Amino acid sequence: MNELVKKYSLVVGLIIFFFIFVAFYSLLYINNQNQFSILAQSFIEGKTNFSEQLYDSAVFNGKYYWPLGPFPAILLMPMALIGRFFNIFPYQAFLQIPLGWCIFFVCFKISKLLKYPTIDSLYWAFALCFSTSLIGVLFVTESWYFSQVICFLLALLLILEHSTKKRYWLMGLLVGLLLATRVTAAIPAFLFVFLSMIFLPKITKNNSQNTLVSKKNQLLHALKNCFSKESLSKIIQLLVPLTIIIILLSIYNYVRFNNFSEFGYTKQVIVSTESLVVARNYGVFSLLHIPGNIYYSLLSMPLPIFKDGISHVLKFPFIAMNPWGMSVFVTSPYLFYLFLIKYKDRLSKILLIVIIIGLIPIFTYFGIGFKQFGYRYFLDVMPFVFLLLITGYSLKNRVLSRGFKSLIVVSAFLNLYMLFFFYLPHII
Repeated sequence: MNELVKKYSLVVGLIIFFFIFVAFYSLLYINNQNQFSILAQSFIEGKTNFSEQLYDSAVFNGKYYWPLGPFPAILLMPMALIGRFFNIFPYQAFLQIPLGWCIFFVCFKISKLLKYPTIDSLYWAFALCFSTSLIGVLFVTESWYFSQVICFLLALLLILEHSTKKRYWLMGLLVGLLLATRVTAAIPAFLFVFLSMIFLPKITKNNSQNTLVSKKNQLLHALKNCFSKESLSKIIQLLVPLTIIIILLSIYNYVRFNNFSEFGYTKQVIVSTESLVVARNYGVFSLLHIPGNIYYSLLSMPLPIFKDGISHVLKFPFIAMNPWGMSVFVTSPYLFYLFLIKYKDRLSKILLIVIIIGLIPIFTYFGIGFKQFGYRYFLDVMPFVFLLLITGYSLKNRVLSRGFKSLIVVSAFLNLYMLFFFYLPHII
């Protein structure tokens, strides 16, 4: 019994410490960037606009609108109603903190489904929450980060559902809710479900292993399977809730902008930095934005803190997070293990396609994600990157090595270190 307690005490202690620290800071650093909370109050009043201009809002016909998807505001409506009764403002932090715990629990469940030991599943869940740029959006409860926390949880729930009951109507609903939160997060989610349905081999009664066809006939077999009665039924179940949400979103856009496809990004008043205004002039989506996004997602490093403006003598805390973004290999160095996976199975190939296509709209978008920890837009595909990693790792190793666990813990503390000293001036 003592051996068991000793075995789990480190990881459980780390989990509790990080969640308490993040929750404490989130509540302490509540600010006025609660646009979803205000939008929830507007929905209750039967309006789709703000009563005044808020940060990053869009202007049309003299009214102010929020360009981000409406689902987070809908999710906040019950809390907003209760808040009205008790005269308490429904801060997004009140919901974001428990959402972080939900992300941890769902990741733990997914890891357990892959036959990882309980302690390894705890480490995987800890890694996902704190050894990725997710810790940055958990740390700050502003609206842009709040929507990404919701998307992250929805994507994990989609993966969990796909790994268990495979109810296509529910997966279609989850993709629709992603679309109603962040369009770029819905694209890889839909691709994952659709491609898995068509290309992943089935389990037969006569064989407990995946039924494989020859490489020569794989594409033909997949296309034939696509038009089978069973597949058509699944496609319909997937598309019905998704189509309903698309129609509702189109109506929501038309009511606001007299345009079914306008979310408000082209009418957004950007006040954060002049460089983003200039970048948008090259196009909201453009190939010109790809090099910059690739640099900040894969190559950018933390910034040194110099003692003066002349020498290169460093002063405490020595390094700082680059607010324009840092490489995913800085925030999550264990992702280098992805280069050791052979990707021979179909699930891995599907996930690679999902990740690559999912990154296209992210890398062509003008907004790199200023004032962010790591490259937060990568979170739109991170659940699928993580699934790729944990499935690939399980094929070569039955348990997590001590070195891998140590790397997870060290990177988590480095992330917390950079975050804390970057945001410290905001709370003192």
